Amino acid sequence: MAFEPLLAVSRYRHPPSWIFYPARTAHSLKEGFSLFEVAVAVGIFAIGVVGVIALISPVSRAVAINAEAESAVRAADVMLTYLRTQPFAAVAGFLKSAEQFDQDNRNFHYNPATDGRVFAVSPTCDKLALVTETSVTVWPNGDRDKFYEITLIRNEVLSPAADDASAPVLAFILRIRWPLFLPAGLPAGLHSRATQVGATDSNATVPFDHGQKEMLFCAGSIRR
Repeated sequence: MAFEPLLAVSRYRHPPSWIFYPARTAHSLKEGFSLFEVAVAVGIFAIGVVGVIALISPVSRAVAINAEAESAVRAADVMLTYLRTQPFAAVAGFLKSAEQFDQDNRNFHYNPATDGRVFAVSPTCDKLALVTETSVTVWPNGDRDKFYEITLIRNEVLSPAADDASAPVLAFILRIRWPLFLPAGLPAGLHSRATQVGATDSNATVPFDHGQKEMLFCAGSIRR
């Protein structure tokens, strides 16, 4: 039996399409994307970008709060180191009772910046003094350096005030709250100006609102 060579198929004037052409689909015949498809793709991309941008601010704030909290722990250490250099009676005088502390918290007119028993620590924890101290030597940049606010609360179970005269140890709680002041962003030459966080209009129903501040509580004690 003789077989015709494969090239003999060329004698067909109209060869079968299955020999010469691959299967075609609707998409393979298109030359590009339609305007509608481009618009949909751009819309999806835009939604994704907006979502990512929306996350930047909360994430940045969370990172900043974590860094400030770590500095607040250092501020507590600086505070304890300072208190251990002070006379026992002087430290006892800085302590507030739980009742006094609660009264201050409930008082919308309470201004920590004028409280003679509140300490302030700078953001870098290299400066510490009473918040009412106005000396340029202590606070060279004025209120701008007063970032952490520290209040000492007496542990009345371990250190009742009646036992201060003979007690070997004074136990207390440190409440670190921040920010107390922030730079006011004023022109050069007014570097000592700052804005007190939480302070509103003095004639308002709530002149001081500290609800947006961050807080940290630590236990502390000193020996006689």
